[in-house]
Formats: sequence, C-alpha cells, structure tokens
Amino acid sequence: MREERGLYQRQIASNLEISRHQVYTWEEDKYAAPVSKIVELFGKAETHRLMGENQLRYKVGVRGNENSEIRLPLKPNSRLDGIASNILCTGNELRIRKKNESVASEIENVFKTEIGRNEDRYCSKNWTLVRFFSTFYRYEPKFSKHSKEEIRNLEERYKII
Repeated sequence: MREERGLYQRQIASNLEISRHQVYTWEEDKYAAPVSKIVELFGKAETHRLMGENQLRYKVGVRGNENSEIRLPLKPNSRLDGIASNILCTGNELRIRKKNESVASEIENVFKTEIGRNEDRYCSKNWTLVRFFSTFYRYEPKFSKHSKEEIRNLEERYKII
C-alpha cells in the first residue's frame, strides 16, 4: 500500500512517530502492522475499504505463529449468528456443541483456521477466534457458583429450628 501511494518508509515513520525500521519490519511480514496504525495513516473509511478488498488475516497480540492468524468477517451476517449459536466460549477456548462437524467445517471455511477434533470435543484455542466470539456474542454459563453471601443466606433459610 505504501508503494502504491508513492510514500517512503521515512514519511510513514515520521507520520506515525515510529522508527523506519518498524515500517520495514511490517513490510517484510516479520510482524503485522497494528490496525490502529493503519487507521491513523489512512483513516477509518479507507482502512475498512482496504480490509474488505484484500483477504487480510488478523490476530490479537504478538505471540503465536502463522496458525494463530485468522480471517475476520467485517460485517455481521446470519452465517456468523448460526455459528455463534452452536458454540461456547469459555475463557481461552471455543468449543463446538455436540461435536457438530458441519459447524466445525463452517468455522474453518469462514475464519480460515483449524478446529481441533478428538473423541471428547471439537474446540479451538485460537485466541483471536475466542476473542472475536466473546466480544461480539454473549455467552453465559448455565450454572454459576454462588457468592459467600448467597451461601450464607441459603444456609439461614434452610436451618432447621
């Protein structure tokens, strides 16, 4: 994108208040450029347009390898809602309910990531994928533990006098 616009690395570095070496590192794909810096450079509308035109892959944070990158949908749709209704996000893991093979395949197709399959469960520990669903969908546990105060109140209610 820099070359298409006739910009030099030093110009971008100066505009973003970063080193020229950092721009070089992003271009050599050693590390991905943060979306916030791309927005700062091109603006929200242009960044969104560029993301929609290019098949970009995203990840949260700097750890991980090439398998931690996923393709993120830029617009909500019923396909995502269908996936979300058949999964659970628990802390750092995304689990597929009832080991549903079609849901696992759908996630792999939409997000271009792999779902782990074993005899106990189908799940993914891809942090970007987990963060996507836990951010844009609401998952509440069916059972939650009671607080100490709630336990004391229950004990008082059930005391036999």
